[in-house]
Amino acid sequence: MKFTLIMILLMCSMSQVHAQVKILPVGVFHFTFPNLDAQQVIKTHQIDVLEPEFQKQIEQIVNALSEFEPDYVVVEHKLKHANALNRAYLQYLKTGELPGRSETYQLGFRIANKRSLNKVHGVDTWGKLYQATATYLSSEQGETAFNAFYNNPPDKALKVSQGDPVYKERGIAAELIRLNQPDTIRQSLNNYLVGHFKYATEEQPYFGADFETGRWFNRNLRILRNIQQLPYKNGERILLIYGAGHLNVLNYLFDGSSEFERVSPLPFLQAADDIMHSQTNMSESE
Repeated sequence: MKFTLIMILLMCSMSQVHAQVKILPVGVFHFTFPNLDAQQVIKTHQIDVLEPEFQKQIEQIVNALSEFEPDYVVVEHKLKHANALNRAYLQYLKTGELPGRSETYQLGFRIANKRSLNKVHGVDTWGKLYQATATYLSSEQGETAFNAFYNNPPDKALKVSQGDPVYKERGIAAELIRLNQPDTIRQSLNNYLVGHFKYATEEQPYFGADFETGRWFNRNLRILRNIQQLPYKNGERILLIYGAGHLNVLNYLFDGSSEFERVSPLPFLQAADDIMHSQTNMSESE
């Protein structure tokens, strides 16, 4: 009897450890176009998301993603600036005025408000370079040599283009659908494994691999760790709004973790896209 009770308690404990939290990662382009990522967007391909046409599209996306019923809205905003982020969110709740063009505000704040959440969670951080890598890059000579290789690697033909954005012709939801295709996400990892990844010096033959370990892989592992520190309970739901490039690592981590059950954003985004096109067709027929 005592042994049976111990086994029941152990099984209950194990089920609690492995109980999953649903997480819906939405890969986005950066609405402010800072061009700080590996994928650059030329000026002629950029849009102003504050224009009425795009604001209407964003509202449709907000409505569609809110159907996931998230308990937490998580955005690509530095964790160390969490207090400033939530002061801005509380101000938005008072005034109804969004503080800027960023997807953090346009999507994150709006969805959190629609769900009556009292907080938006920023989990972003930088990775940590190995000391030898950081020391090399701190010298003018080392930085110049690495940048030259970075900008013009001998294997640049291996770099994969993510293609031109389609938000001007087909709308924001269509662009997000394109960015969140599994093949697109998988292929985006390629550019972190060629080019500068192969940079080497006599003293550091694995310099490129060490650089990317800290710059990209360590960063995303830290982002996951920040998500794990949210005070969620079993059965709750997390909506993650992040630069699409991060999903080539983050989705892999979510899928490998018994803590999370990853949910595809594609049905939600498709619903928003369908509404946009149905409304467009109705207006054209009038």
